[in-house]
Amino acid sequence: MTAQFTIEQVAARLSLSDRDPEYRELSGIMDAVGAAVASWTGIPTPDLWPADIDLGAAMLAARLHRRRNSPAGVEAFNDMGAVYVSRRDPDIAMLLGLGDWIRPRVG
Repeated sequence: MTAQFTIEQVAARLSLSDRDPEYRELSGIMDAVGAAVASWTGIPTPDLWPADIDLGAAMLAARLHRRRNSPAGVEAFNDMGAVYVSRRDPDIAMLLGLGDWIRPRVG
């Protein structure tokens, strides 16, 4: 299995090309997500991650990149008021085995 958690994979989720100025910002996000996911799962490198962890990491990196535009948690405004960024993403939690999706362990 080859590593899929690449900058190209995350850029594709965000519809960014390597010519976009935002593309360069992905490197730091990728490093942070890679370190966090490795500590959560105990799997040290992305090339050893199974497909679900890999996809969850890519989704988390894309979410964090989009989040840079909403530091106060406000996604947009409409006629009803502010629309806030959701605190939790159940799909990412499921793929990464977080929260209610923590895998049972013995010992």
